[in-house]
Amino acid sequence: MKSIGIQTFSVSLRNNTKKHFLLVFCLFTFVLSSLMARPATEQDYLRQPAKQTVSGAITNVDRYGNVATDITGAALAGAGFELGDMVRLVSGIFNGETPMVTTYADVQRGNPLVRVNNGFLELSISYGNFAQTNGVSVGTPVTVTMVNKGAYKAELEIRNLTRTQERADYASDAVFANFREARLGTIRANLLYRSCHPALGDARAPYAALLGEQARIVTVINLADTPQELVERGASVPWYQTFITNGNIIALGMGVDYKNPDFAAKLKTGLEFMLTRSGPFLVHCNEGKDRAGVVAALLGALMGASTEQIVEDYMLSYENYYGVTRGEERYTLISSIMRDILKDFNEGVMPGPGETVGAAEKYLRGVIGFTPAQISSLKLKLAGN
Repeated sequence: MKSIGIQTFSVSLRNNTKKHFLLVFCLFTFVLSSLMARPATEQDYLRQPAKQTVSGAITNVDRYGNVATDITGAALAGAGFELGDMVRLVSGIFNGETPMVTTYADVQRGNPLVRVNNGFLELSISYGNFAQTNGVSVGTPVTVTMVNKGAYKAELEIRNLTRTQERADYASDAVFANFREARLGTIRANLLYRSCHPALGDARAPYAALLGEQARIVTVINLADTPQELVERGASVPWYQTFITNGNIIALGMGVDYKNPDFAAKLKTGLEFMLTRSGPFLVHCNEGKDRAGVVAALLGALMGASTEQIVEDYMLSYENYYGVTRGEERYTLISSIMRDILKDFNEGVMPGPGETVGAAEKYLRGVIGFTPAQISSLKLKLAGN
């Protein structure tokens, strides 16, 4: 009997010990979960590592609305910022995420971007005016904070665009200078050409000038330069200077935002100038890619070129400069820029077969301010009449 009592006591003690252990374990778990679930306090945030942030101010706004700051590329690199990072940009009314890239074509048309240009951070909108859109000017504060390290790198690699200043790296003089005839729709042969700037002073300019001379250009529509810049640059290129001397060139100093009233007013002036002059015509900006691309698309659409013809002509600049070829993912991404432009010509609707003429006329009437008579005259001019 005594032995049985001892055994019963031992079993009871073991059971009580287990119960106590379970009770303590449950209490510990409850307290731990409560601590983890409680709202974060200010002290908790102070204990967290600070986000990467660089601040400065706007130092210059160019005529296209691109904004230069006093934030150096070295300061960004020192704080850990790299190409392909997603950052939060705060300046003026803009407060949003944007990628760090190298050029405007690294983002979709209309999207913001930040890049290091001439050693300093620049704020821009692809095919847009950052300063005007966001109400900023010289002295406006700028803050850049890391949001997602390397989040845009895959997209950037797809859009990666590189070129050289060596003629030997390109198939021909025309490819190097991005010089070509704009044979779109019913535009008369040997009437309309587009190219990079023949007097910009870079490696491509002499080739563009020589090709323009060979094409017997009579009238030049310079989309990039102001009248003062035209005089300065033209003085160093005898062939180009002849157009200035003879009054057969107009300098428009246009931005790249084709929906901006300033762009529209200047393009109207340029097209009216074209109506008073004879061809062959050369239309150029600096690269012959963006502003010249919009003008060529507008004139081609007016003369009945299909959407695909216009897109292909636009993409030739990217083939010439950067070796982008059909079938690549970046070809599809970049070509969407021109498709969006054609939609905007047509009041937000992609023009279908046979509808590009109507789309161009809508833009000419509603945005440029051309009259029906001027539109008819422009058609006759482009047809060679």
